[in-house]
Amino acid sequence: MKTIFVPTDLSEHANTALKYALELAKVFPVENLILFHNNPQVITSEIPVLYWDDLKRMNEEIREHLEKKLSKALDEAAIDASVLKTEIVVVSDAGTIASVSEMAKKKKADLIIMGTHGKTGLEKLIFGSVTAGVLESCPVPVLAIPRHFRFKPVSKVAYASSLTHFGPEIRSVLSVIKAFGARLEVVHFDDGLLSEKLISHAKRVLHEMDAEDIDLQIVPVNLEEKLADQIRKFVASSKPDWLVMIPKKREWYEKLFLSSKTLDVAMEYNKPMLVLHGS
Repeated sequence: MKTIFVPTDLSEHANTALKYALELAKVFPVENLILFHNNPQVITSEIPVLYWDDLKRMNEEIREHLEKKLSKALDEAAIDASVLKTEIVVVSDAGTIASVSEMAKKKKADLIIMGTHGKTGLEKLIFGSVTAGVLESCPVPVLAIPRHFRFKPVSKVAYASSLTHFGPEIRSVLSVIKAFGARLEVVHFDDGLLSEKLISHAKRVLHEMDAEDIDLQIVPVNLEEKLADQIRKFVASSKPDWLVMIPKKREWYEKLFLSSKTLDVAMEYNKPMLVLHGS
């Protein structure tokens, strides 16, 4: 893992993510950290030249603010600036979610680290934050950090899997977490539909990979309870340092009418959650 990408909206939630990223960089071989802010603007052909000057000045002030914030965070984390290469990027794109994804890809980021806001009630119903959008769509792995969460060593990771595309997905998970040397626990919530076949396939994949250190846990589904709640209960008892989820790809009309288990869990889960997207 060479490059960590940290988007910021200048909030305390984003500051928590930055501190986590710096602590992670102290423990693992991270070479670059990019702090990114999008100052979105409505752009039309009729904007006067003076506006562009004002926008340029505003973005430069934001950059200076972020330079001070990053410098302070580096000092607090006791990181030598010569050891970790840092970069601050400030842009003014129309769509922040797309801007985060595109810039992370452009910078060849290995991991995006973002803060979550922990929404409830009506906000939960219309959960439309930038973090939510990036979690749902960004091809770069995203690590969501709950507000006020402090870094701790990553020794155990849980991966909640439907086992449907287990082979490529488990390899994708391992490619990200292998640098941490953490023990991996795969949990499958068994609803009785094709599960026996899927479980046999998953065991075969693990055997072929010679992955004896990976635990496969099968948990019977309670049909009267939301799956997201059952996932939270499992991780509360298993106590992993990270939870990994790979959301299913859905068409726009499905996203409009169907809730996402990934977002359901992310909004209320109180530990870091790593979200990957399959190929």
